[in-house]
Amino acid sequence: NPKVVGSNPAPATIFVSWFERLSLEGVHRGRRIKESPLVGLFVRWAMCPFFVFGAGQSDVSARVVELQQLLAPVIEALGYELWGVELVAHGRHSLLRIYIDHDEGITVEDCATASRQASAALDVADPFHGAYTLEVSSPGWDRPLFSEAQFRRYIGERVKVKLAYPVQGKRNCSGRLLAADAEGLEIEVSAETCLRLPLAAIKKANLAIESD
Repeated sequence: NPKVVGSNPAPATIFVSWFERLSLEGVHRGRRIKESPLVGLFVRWAMCPFFVFGAGQSDVSARVVELQQLLAPVIEALGYELWGVELVAHGRHSLLRIYIDHDEGITVEDCATASRQASAALDVADPFHGAYTLEVSSPGWDRPLFSEAQFRRYIGERVKVKLAYPVQGKRNCSGRLLAADAEGLEIEVSAETCLRLPLAAIKKANLAIESD
């Protein structure tokens, strides 16, 4: 899957494998960004310092909503769908991951374009108060699911779900998605067992890739 990342202090590089989801990584430390001309290998860097962001879970959730509202018009103006936003704390560093999608798929060039525009919007809005790493990625085959509408889109497919707290004794489950509404999900985990999961309990959800 295509993706764009920034980290401090050294610029990051990523080689995009033809057999993996397309991926692009780089370093976003300010406004002046350069890219190497090599296909599939990108180095991105700039001269200004990163921001560091760390917060509690409720603060992160509020930040995600703010970032979605900030970035959705930017991504949609480029002709892509903002599939989702993740904000992950790594000690003094945080990762801002933006997923973009398109009916015809996402390329490395799409990610690079979205990364530049998202970086510019973040520079202007300045929503952080510390260092962060920016990553722009396609959802990939095991795409994350963020909303009721996205869950409804994949009713009948297999999903993997991590829970913030146990539901019927389970913190992780996988199975076929039978239903999705504003209250939660219904997942068939076996021929005999269906689980009803409140949306509030879902920490992370992805499509599950089925092997032949």
